[in-house]
This record gives sequence, C-alpha cells and structure tokens, in this order.
Amino acid sequence: MILLLDMGNTRLKVARASRDGLETLGSMDHRELRQADWMQQMAVEPARVQRVLVASVAGPSRDKALGDALAQAGLPAPEFAVVKARACGVVCAYPEPERMGVDRWVALLGARALSDRPVCVADAGSALTVDGMNSQGSHLGGMIAPGLAMMRNSLLSGTGNLAAFSQGSRHVTGPLFAADTRPAIQLGAIEAAAGLVERALRAVAEHTGEPPDLLITGGDGEALLEALGGASAPTAGKQGAVWLDPDLAFRGLARLMLSTSGDILPDGALLPRVAPPSD
Repeated sequence: MILLLDMGNTRLKVARASRDGLETLGSMDHRELRQADWMQQMAVEPARVQRVLVASVAGPSRDKALGDALAQAGLPAPEFAVVKARACGVVCAYPEPERMGVDRWVALLGARALSDRPVCVADAGSALTVDGMNSQGSHLGGMIAPGLAMMRNSLLSGTGNLAAFSQGSRHVTGPLFAADTRPAIQLGAIEAAAGLVERALRAVAEHTGEPPDLLITGGDGEALLEALGGASAPTAGKQGAVWLDPDLAFRGLARLMLSTSGDILPDGALLPRVAPPSD
C-alpha cells in the first residue's frame, strides 16, 4: 500500500493507493501530528505501507514535523513531490517551475489524467487558485486569491463595524441580495470566488477557441460549485463540463510519483458531470 499525503496551509489530507484504487482516509489539522495515535485514527496499518508520497505547501518546519511523526509511527520516510518543467503530459508555464506551489502542480496533473480538453482547475481551499491548461497539456498560468474563509475573516478583522454588525445577524435575504451583515459577507465572498472562476473560463475559451472543462477541488469546492450553478447536464458542443473532485491532488500526486516506478493507479469513478453556468 502507498500512503498519499496532501499537506496544505492548515490541514493534512490522507489517502491510500493500491491495486484496488484510491481511497481517501480523512483529514486533520497539522497540530494533530503530535498525537501518537493519529495513524490509528486514519485506519493506517504501518506494516502495510511501502511508500509515503507527499505534496506539501506547509513549509520546511511542518515538513520536518511530518517526517518525525512518520518515523515515530514506523512508516517510511516521506518522498516530497516537486514541480518540474514537464511531467505526465503537462508543461509548466513558470520559467522557474520551483516557484509554483506543488499543490497547484499536482492538481493540474490530476486534471490532465481526467480530461484531454482545455481545462480550468479551481482549488477552493485556504487560498482560491485557478489555473488554465490547453488541450496539448500546456499550462497557461494561474491566479491566486484569498479563499472564502480568508475573505470573510479579513472583513471582520479589518473593518470598524462589520464584526459588531455581524454579531447576531440573521440569514435573511432582500429582494435580490442578503439583508443582514453576516449573510452579506458570506454572499460577497462566494460570489467574488465564482466571478473569478467565470472570468477564467472565458479567458481560457478565448485563448483556446473552445469552452474548457472546469475541475473543482478543495474544502470549499461544493460551495463554489453551487455558486456556479449546481449540478445539471452539460450541453454538448456549447460549453465544457464540470467535475467536483475532492481527490484531484491525490490523483496527480500518484501519477507524478509513480509514473517511473511501474506502478499503476486505476482511476476511480468520476463524479457526475455538471454544466458550468451560461453567461
């Protein structure tokens, strides 16, 4: 069995890969690595783990803490993924690939495994990242914005009265938008995120000459999908399809790290496709 770890800014997500496929085991805060039984909580049997593959953007100190925790649990030393100029059919747009976050890189590799069309990859986590890629696998670059929680928290902490007004706010709406402070902040954050994704979709469509697929991942992926129109059938020839795939980073991480070892990671069943919103 191969253990896959996606270590973001605040949380560690865990999955395992075997000949039977990919299985997500759960997630936890980085600080829980100090707990001796964290492997047991994730239902991991150390004796069965052959390799530990990691995509981390948490920084050197957290990477070291992870290595120490793995050693204490009797697991193999972590193998950290790095961004390359070219891998698994994808060409990085960055002149210095090492300056790109590995989380975005493995998400692109996962997207390439699922679609050979132009795509936008939207990762709605602590930060909201959107990357474009054409049908040849050339990365078109990306955008980074605050995630939903970061947008909300920045308003509450950086303004004079919004935090006070939001106390006791009710979830009510007016004729068109929210009609109290807290729901207005929540609505503003999700609509800002959806607007960024919609602009990215249009930009990729104009650049490639065809509407791209949209692959959404991250902890706030479901909220972003709902804001973009929810689940409905795609219209052939008129617009791209949309996947909500919480395991996108794991797919790309496995593809990157196992591609030279002869191991095969079968693709799991895709979630139903839905149509992106029309203009």
